[in-house]
Formats: sequence, C-alpha cells, structure tokens
Amino acid sequence: MSPATLLATPLKPRDLAAKLWLVSLLRGVVALALGAYVVSRPTSSSASLAHVVAVYWIFDGLVALWASRFAAALATNRVFLVVRGLGGIGAALVLFALPLDEIFGPWRPGQIMLLILTMAPALAAISLQIVMTIAIDLLIGLEVRRRLPGEWSLPLGAAVSIVLSALVAGAFFAPPTLLWRLLGVVGLVGGLGLVAGALRLRPR
Repeated sequence: MSPATLLATPLKPRDLAAKLWLVSLLRGVVALALGAYVVSRPTSSSASLAHVVAVYWIFDGLVALWASRFAAALATNRVFLVVRGLGGIGAALVLFALPLDEIFGPWRPGQIMLLILTMAPALAAISLQIVMTIAIDLLIGLEVRRRLPGEWSLPLGAAVSIVLSALVAGAFFAPPTLLWRLLGVVGLVGGLGLVAGALRLRPR
C-alpha cells in the first residue's frame, strides 16, 4: 500500500501497477480468509464478529506498515502510512481489550452500565478506522485511478474496510445473525475482487 509514495514520484503507469499489485493481493487474501472462516462457522456472537474484524484490521495495518518502506525517500508520506498502519492495529487492540464477551453475553446485574462504558471507546476506535480509511486509502486510491484508468482495487480495499468497520458498529445495535452473514459475504466478495484487481495489475 505505497500509493502515497507513488503519487509523489513520477512513475510510469506500468511501474505504478508493479508497486500496487502485491498490496491488493495481500489484502484480498486476508479478506478471503476472513470470509471463508465466517461462512464455515455457525452464527456467532457480536463479540466474535468484532474480534474477527479486529484481526483483519491488524493484518491490514501490517500491510500498511510493510508498504511504508516504499516511501523511504519521502519522510512525510512514510509517516502518513505508518500512522495508517499503527492506527488500524491500535483500533484492533482496543476491541480486544474491551469486555465484549461480557456485554454481549447473558444478562447480569450492571451489564447495561458496562455496555454504556464500553460503547464509547469501541465506537471511537471504529470511527478512527473509518476516518483513516477515507482520508488515506480511499482518497489516494481515487488519485491513483486518475493515473491508471480503470484501476479499482485500492478504492475497493477502502470500501471493504469501511463496510467491515460499519458491521462492528452495527453489532452494538442489531442482533448478530444478519451481521455475521453479511460479514462472510463482504469478506468473500471483497476478497475475490481485490485478488482479481491484483492479478490485473501484476507485471507481465
């Protein structure tokens, strides 16, 4: 995911595609793995849904950190991608640290208060992930599209991340049955799209 670097350097379209394809492939494989895991299991709890998406955020953040090395010559752009990667990992760790199994588990005294106290940091982490995705992935992806007409893998990767984040937010307000199924569909469809986009960009 080195689009920030790529935009700042006068690369030819073929060189730009060569830098991008592996990023989309990695994100697509992780999304496919997420979708396959979800559809292979019966409907799980809202806490499990949040944890599965958090795992995706961690891998996505690691991809951003790995891709930041492409921006080694541009300190500002490198920091931009490092913040994106660390922000995604940090948001995931917040979800793992919160007592989601308790607030979504069987009712017990004090559970409503615990839910209220938990929602604020959880929704803050989700909002951070969405804002970073829009501000970095989506906007840069649209700019890359101007250089590579028809390139849609980066905007698709941003869309997958945003939808997954929205599903986690929805877990606080809706039963998990529908959300769990949507999670599987988004993972499989989005993953296939990302892999297809990566293979289209792959140097020949």
